[in-house]
Amino acid sequence: MTTEEIKQSITMREVAERYNIKVNRNGFCRCIYHDEKTPSMKLYRDSFYCFSCQKSGDIFTFMQMMDGLSFQEAFRELGGTYEHSFRADLKVYHAQKRREMVRRQEEKLRQKKELNILLIDVYRRWTDRSEPLSDTWCDCYKALQLELYHHMILNGPEER
Repeated sequence: MTTEEIKQSITMREVAERYNIKVNRNGFCRCIYHDEKTPSMKLYRDSFYCFSCQKSGDIFTFMQMMDGLSFQEAFRELGGTYEHSFRADLKVYHAQKRREMVRRQEEKLRQKKELNILLIDVYRRWTDRSEPLSDTWCDCYKALQLELYHHMILNGPEER
């Protein structure tokens, strides 16, 4: 059972009566957290509140305070079960791996775009400095055309 299922099936009064705490018909009892003569702790369906010391909580908190238990121990004591499965862990692991892979791919694409822009600038400068139709000019011109094509592929139709 989950915490909500436990709270729906077990009332605060039932938990208090497990510890032999006398609850009057209005749902009041003597507070377990301080010494008193008259009832000042109100028990609601799934929680409690003391009007003297202002302590409050749910059925799990109540059991934790009474027996010095951890939440997990109180949860199990009230019939709770953990439905923690290997498949749930595996789904989380795969989702993390997918996010990491997408992040790496975006980083590689960003680096390719930066290199592409750098090479375009370099080849443009060399074609401007070289004598037209010389071997250097022709090589730089071909390389520039190739990098402009890559730029179009990397950035898509919106940046043409």
